[in-house]
Amino acid sequence: AASAAGGCEEPAPAFAEPLPTARCRETQRPGAGGPGEAQTDSLAVVRLLLPHRRVHGQLIPWGYFTDIAKLCGVGISVGDTVAPGLCQIRLTGAVAANALAVLYLQCALSQCRVALALRDTGPCGGAAE
Repeated sequence: AASAAGGCEEPAPAFAEPLPTARCRETQRPGAGGPGEAQTDSLAVVRLLLPHRRVHGQLIPWGYFTDIAKLCGVGISVGDTVAPGLCQIRLTGAVAANALAVLYLQCALSQCRVALALRDTGPCGGAAE
């Protein structure tokens, strides 16, 4: 359900094991959407709860966060442990870029090698910058 601030907050369903959850909020870069300006620079913030063990034992040491941030043009920050065994991850970027980053994170968590293979070819099959 969308809030009055233009964001969305979907609570995670109650399951026996903790699942990754996402909360997003759209913000604007300074100066965007002011009088006489086109509103083209909006940023979205997505917060994920991911397994602490996988984040600190796999995603960070193996360079997934760095690769995904570069490929998708998003900022990725790791927050505190907020629940037993879960830590908060924050993605900041364009809505489409965040969506792609979440897809790559999902692949990384399921040990899919898409993110690493795309590091050399770029997300659209062309040479990576």
